[in-house]
Order: sequence, then C-alpha cells, then structure tokens
Amino acid sequence: MSRRLRLSSLCAALLGAAIARAESPAERFGEARLEFEHKNFDNAVRLLRPLLYPTVTLDREDDIVLAREMLGLSLFYQGREAEAADEFRLLLYLRPRHRLDPFLVPPPAVRLFDSVREEPTMREKLDQLERERLERERREAEQKAAPPRTLLRRQVYEKTDVQHHRLLAFLPFGIGQFQNGHSVKGVLLLTGQGLAIATNVVSYLLMRVLADENGYYTSEEVPVARGLRVSLYTSLGVFAALWLYGAIDANWYFTPRTAGQPVLIRDEQEQAGGVSLVPGVLPGGGGLTLMGRF
Repeated sequence: MSRRLRLSSLCAALLGAAIARAESPAERFGEARLEFEHKNFDNAVRLLRPLLYPTVTLDREDDIVLAREMLGLSLFYQGREAEAADEFRLLLYLRPRHRLDPFLVPPPAVRLFDSVREEPTMREKLDQLERERLERERREAEQKAAPPRTLLRRQVYEKTDVQHHRLLAFLPFGIGQFQNGHSVKGVLLLTGQGLAIATNVVSYLLMRVLADENGYYTSEEVPVARGLRVSLYTSLGVFAALWLYGAIDANWYFTPRTAGQPVLIRDEQEQAGGVSLVPGVLPGGGGLTLMGRF
C-alpha cells in the first residue's frame, strides 16, 4: 500500500512539473507581476529568477527591464540590498536612462538605485553606453537621409478596357449588377432570387407529395396544400419582382465599357547620376521613370 502511495505521489509531482514547464515565459512573467503587486516578494523572486537566469527567456526589452526592476525591489524588500544593487546594475546596463518612480517606490529603494547609478565605475559605463547610443542614432539618421542607390528606373504599364454587354443586364441573379461593378447589389439579388426559387420548388414538390394519384387532397391536407400554394405563387412573385428590379437597375447604370487596372509589363533599372521623377507616355501604355545622381 505504501508503494502505491509513493508511486501516486511521484506521478503527481511529475505531472505538476510538466504543467509548470508547459507554461510560457509570458505566462510566468504575468504570475510574477501579480505576486509582486500583492507584495508576495518571496514568490515574486522564485518566479522571476528563472526568467532571467541562467539565460533571459523574455522576448520584449520592456518586459526584461520590468522583470529586473521587480526582482531588484523584491530583494530590497527582503533586506538583500547587495543582490538588489546587482540587479539594478544589470537594469542600467540595458536601459541607462531608467529611473524608479518616486510616487510608487519607497525613498530608501530609490536612494539605493540612485547610489548604484552614481558609482564611479557605473557612471563611466553609463556615459560610454550613452555615447554609443548617440553614435548609433547618428548612423541610422545618416542611412535614412542617404540618397537611394537605384538611379534610373523605368516601369511600363499596359491598360485594357473591359467591354460590357447589354444582354447581361436583363439576366437574373444579379448578373447585371456584377457586370456594372455593384457587387453588394449583386450578392443581395443572387441571395434573394435563389431563396425565392428554392422556396418555389420546395412548395411545388411538397404539394405533389401530399396529393394522391388523381391530384386530390384529404380534408386534413387541404389547409396545408393551400398554404403551400400561397408559398408557391408568393415566391414566384418575389422572384419576378427581384428580376424586374435587377433588370431596371442594371440597365440604368449600364456603361458600354470600364477602364481596366494598369498592369506592369516591364520594369527596368539602371545606374545613373540627383533624383528626379519623369512621367512619360509609351506606346501601348503609360510609363514612369525615376532618375537620380550622386
């Protein structure tokens, strides 16, 4: 019996470990934030350390910064100021201009953080990081301001008009509307006429099923047959009314042709020397030339 209990306990422990491993870093980070906000600093430290050590498992820089801040503050609240200072140093390496919010963090913790910032070696390191950041931003700005290296580009487009047919404007099921480019009307007419014709066919078939071989109905079936007959003619009327509306609408908005979309048929690039945009008309289509010098 004791062996079974030990085996059950082992299975439960393995299952719990598997569930814990199945949680994503983002989920564990959310749990750590809740523990920190509820001032359960022991649990916060237990949840935050695996997210940062031995390797960082969080993806977003803002999450890493917040995790380091919460871990440092949790250690500070536990009286482990040396470890908290180490976390604050790692935070500053990642975000040199970071500050603790004095409205949310007690003054002793803010003073510890500021003292870490003012250490001579830390101040020198932060100045170096700031210079590197400014240099990186300067290079990125220069790259954005640099002229494009593609100096001559010519694109040739061809456009073909779409011919419309008057006969299609008289057809049902929104065909005329689709031809005119009125897709919403076309869908509504297609759906309405489709439902009307389906109702008509179903009503007719049900009437044939209820009737005997001579086409008569029993006294119990007469009310049902009358209702089906009303449905038969009503659906036929709805179909005809929608067809008439569709034909009138399609003919009212009918145009013999519409302009097609330009299609790129040739794209040429060359090296040349400034930047200028030269529109041009080419045989069989339109052209756009991008020229530049440097």
